[in-house]
Amino acid sequence: HLGAGGIDKAFQLPIDASAQAWARNLLAGWPRPWLAVGVGARWTTKRWPPAHFAEVVRRAQAEFGGTAIFVGAPDEALLAREAARELTGRVLELVGQTSLPQLTAVLGACDLMLGNDTGPLHLAVALGRPVVAPYTCTVSRKTGPFGAQHRVVETQVPCAGSYVKTCDRMDCMRELSPDRLWPSLREVLSTWSSNRLSA
Repeated sequence: HLGAGGIDKAFQLPIDASAQAWARNLLAGWPRPWLAVGVGARWTTKRWPPAHFAEVVRRAQAEFGGTAIFVGAPDEALLAREAARELTGRVLELVGQTSLPQLTAVLGACDLMLGNDTGPLHLAVALGRPVVAPYTCTVSRKTGPFGAQHRVVETQVPCAGSYVKTCDRMDCMRELSPDRLWPSLREVLSTWSSNRLSA
């Protein structure tokens, strides 16, 4: 009734010029697509298992090639390393090694982001990057990314969207398997590939 329906939100997030130059130099020579991967989250109930991330990234690299660029806070380095060591494709580990302006520049350069419902994912959205996200204890209608280019795969367990920070069962992590998320990631990568070929 107020005329607000159907309006896509547009974000204008400036990127520091020196950080942008740093990111450009850093990524030069790494094969594309550049897939930012954020395996961490402050809540354990939002942390999709590193092995799940590794499985879908492995499939992505087998079909599309490219580089998995792990990003996140310093305390997420072990999670990222756990996922990265299962990959045979190209990996660039930046977890805990970037300032906020540098992280912003890296995400702004990446072709898409795969990550949990956490800061770097929403930063990538604000930068106009397509994202693919597993949602376990949160729901996309409340904290999901804006825009049609994004893909959110939600768990279907009875306690989905509970917003609890700890859980003894973690049934959602088993139910939301790599097989369930892979079609969404493949769709976004296929769109990227088609757009790149037609450019």
